[in-house]
Order: sequence, then structure tokens, then C-alpha cells
Amino acid sequence: MFSRLIKPALLVMAVFALVWGLVYVYWQSTARMPSTGDVVVWLLAAPLALVMAVWGVSKARASLAGDAANPASQAAAAKGQGSTGGFRGGTAPGGGQHKTDADEARFCLSVLASSLRTPGGASVEELAAAVAEGKGAKPDPELKNDAGFPIFAARIAELEVDDEPRDELAEMPLSMSAGIDVSMLPDDRLRAMQSMRETLADLLPRADEAMLAAAPPTPASDNSTARQRDVPEEPLLRISLLLPGGWSEQERLLAAQWSQHTCRSEDPTHEWTVDYVRSEAGTTGWTLLDRVSLALNRESQKPALWIVMASESAISDSCVAQWDARGLLFSTTRRNGLMPGEASAGLLLTGAKDVRFASADAAQVARPAFGQLESSADASTVSRATMLGALAGRLAEASALEVTAIEWVVSDADHRASRVTEVAKLLQDRLPHVSFDENNLSTGTTCAHMGAASDFVGLALACHLAKEHQTHVMVASVSDAFARGAVLVGMPIPPAESAEKPVSA
Repeated sequence: MFSRLIKPALLVMAVFALVWGLVYVYWQSTARMPSTGDVVVWLLAAPLALVMAVWGVSKARASLAGDAANPASQAAAAKGQGSTGGFRGGTAPGGGQHKTDADEARFCLSVLASSLRTPGGASVEELAAAVAEGKGAKPDPELKNDAGFPIFAARIAELEVDDEPRDELAEMPLSMSAGIDVSMLPDDRLRAMQSMRETLADLLPRADEAMLAAAPPTPASDNSTARQRDVPEEPLLRISLLLPGGWSEQERLLAAQWSQHTCRSEDPTHEWTVDYVRSEAGTTGWTLLDRVSLALNRESQKPALWIVMASESAISDSCVAQWDARGLLFSTTRRNGLMPGEASAGLLLTGAKDVRFASADAAQVARPAFGQLESSADASTVSRATMLGALAGRLAEASALEVTAIEWVVSDADHRASRVTEVAKLLQDRLPHVSFDENNLSTGTTCAHMGAASDFVGLALACHLAKEHQTHVMVASVSDAFARGAVLVGMPIPPAESAEKPVSA
């Protein structure tokens, strides 16, 4: 007790000494003879007032620090919010009491539908066939490096950039209020927005089907009170977009507004809430998926449908020029460079235990495991499979699943030898029963660099394989220099009796 009083006492003495010293010097320099009032004001009231001010500031700072730290989940939930509504991945729709970590480790999502647009095809069946056949990037006649030679790239052949999407974007509120010149949007931005819109247009009718199937029958009773009590509340409808970090904030907001406009155009009877997250270090498709899993499962009594989507394109002269200038572009002398690609993918999700939307043929997705490498995978030839193998092991453990039940692996490995080696090491060390040549599909070889869309493209393909072969599939992310992630897909994933919370290092 005595020791805790020493510091405040010394502080008070220091304040009084400082004030007295300054007043004494002032009186000496002005040859002033202080009155009794001067002594009371300057030698007693002034230092006391200063001590009280210091104490008040200290208490205010302590109070603010306490508010910021409680609850800590508020900061984590707010991270990456978009300005069109805010994504709160750590908070369930409508609130609700959080479960224990052991319960949350077993959360699963049901994938009611998926849609994608890739250079390998506009369906998961086409993409699976293209990857299995070894189709990949090839010299693009329209994209050239600074030396004038065609570069290797993979583009969506059916995707046309014309005046129609530009005209629609020009009518968005942001374009008019912020004075955005849509005609100056680079082709890669427009291609990504257009493919994302087509993907969303595929998913909205599937969401309508799910809501119609879940709609309860009209109560036979004429009692209005009974009818109101028996009819469940309407499901919450959410759309979360993962948009490229290389875009400007206005471009991301424009894409979100266009998605909202698409929802209203396709079916004005349903009100979808659209928000977006910026894809960057530490914020990938897996982090978005994990936040949605928490949100849908923490408050399972409130029925909800959630669409997650991502889209990115590098098919434009401006993007190629930037990559070339930064030394990122693949060439005969830069084998570890990137090949421009593009893709969009979306999934219609609900909580696995939501009986209103239960479907026997819906693939289930466990909570993902993800983390960051300490050093870049591009900076060394040393295998980076250690973290990926650890994440894969934790997924199997959390799902109480024997690794032999995992019969397929889907990754975004591309032409780079380091990424192929990393996946091969994973199979050798953790999944030796999985054939590298037959049951291992690498979307990056066919679609090249997909950026923000990479994780969801792999997940959509994995759901297709899980349903087609009635088995379990592991999806692994290796294309990024630092981010690593994995997720397990099954039909359905068995619950674990005891499980630890998935890795999110």
C-alpha cells in the first residue's frame, strides 16, 4: 500500500516544485512584491489545479483504453469493413450469445449453390475437365510486354467488354455523385465487375428456390394471432464481396453498388444487404468465409442465407505494364513471375444446422485454417510445406476425420515450381494415399493468377468433387507469397466430440 503511494506523492511534489520555481523566477525578474492573494493563487491554487488536471487526463486515458479493449472482438469484427454497410464477421445476424471455443471449432456451413466464371469454363464441371486435361495459359495476342512480345495469360473467352456494362455503371449513384468517369475504368476492373455480376445473377435464382422450399405452409386457422405466432420470420439475406486490394476505394464501392443494383433488378421482392471487404495481407477468402461461418452459426435460430463472392482480373494493358515494371510478370528470364489471369466465384451459404434450408445434397464446409509465412515463398527454394501440412493436420483433427477419408486435393498452385513442390510435399507427408497425378487438381495452372477469387474458385470446385464422388476434399491455398490456408469439404463432415479451435495464426 505504501509503495503505491510513493509515485503519486513524488508527482505532486514535482508539480509544486516546478510551479514554485517558475513563479519565483518570474517575481525575481520583475522585482514584484507578492501580496497574500498572489501567494495563495500562485503557490497553492495553481499547483493544485495542475495536479488535478494531470489526474483527470490520466483517468480519461485509462477509461478509453478499457473501452477499446472490451470487447476485443469488436475491433476484429470491424476490420475490413466496407462503407456500404459494414461487414461484421464476428457478430451473428441479430446478435446472440456466443458459444464456447470447442463448439465453434465444429461450426460448418452448407453450400446450397455455387457459380463461377474462369478461363477453364463457366461451370465447375467445365473447370474440372479443363484442369484434368492440363489446359493452361498461352500467349495472348492482345497483351504484350514492353518489348512487344505476347505474354502468357489466361482469359475468360466468353467475357466481352462493351458499352452496355459501362453505361450501367455510369448510372450508379457513386458515378454521378463522385464524378467517376466510367469510360476511363481499366479493362481489368470492368472485366472483374462484369464476371462478378454474371456470377451473382446465377446465384440469386438459387437463393429464391431455397427460400421457396423453406417457406412454411399457410396456417389453416383463422385466428390471426395464431398465424403470426406460427409463421417464422423471414430469413436475413446478406452478400459479402471480397474485392482486390489494388483497386481504389471508389472502385470497390462502385462494384458493391452495381451488385446491389443487380439484386434489385433480378428480384425486387427480396432485400439483400451488400457489403464488401478489401483483399489484402491477412484478409483472404478464408478469413471472410470464417467470419461468415461464425455469423451464421452463433445465432442459428435466425434463418439466414449468405452469398460470398470474389472477383479479380489482370487482363488489361495497364495491369500488364505495371507487373512488367515491378518485375512481377512471367517471362523466359523470369520463370517465377506471374501470368495474368481472371476469375470470379460465389457461393450460397447457410448454417449447416439451419433446418429450414437443409439439403441432403449440399456439401458442407468446415471452418478454415489459415496463417502467414514468416518469409516469402518466392524468396527461397526451400519448401514451405511445413505450415500447410500443419494446417491440414489441424483440419482433420478438428473434424475427427481420418486423413485416409480425404481422397482429393484442390489447390491454386500454378506454373511456379515452388508452389507445385509445396503441394507435392503436402501429399507426400500428410496424404500419401492421394494420387498427385489423378486426384490433385491445380486451378492455377488453368486459370493463371486469380487474385482475390482464388480461394472461392477452389472451394466451388471442391464442393463439386465432394458431391460427385461422395467423399472429402481438402482445398489448399499456396499462390500468395505469404498467406497459406486450407479448408475441408465433405458430404457431410462428421461432428467431433472434442476439438480445438482452427488455426488462424
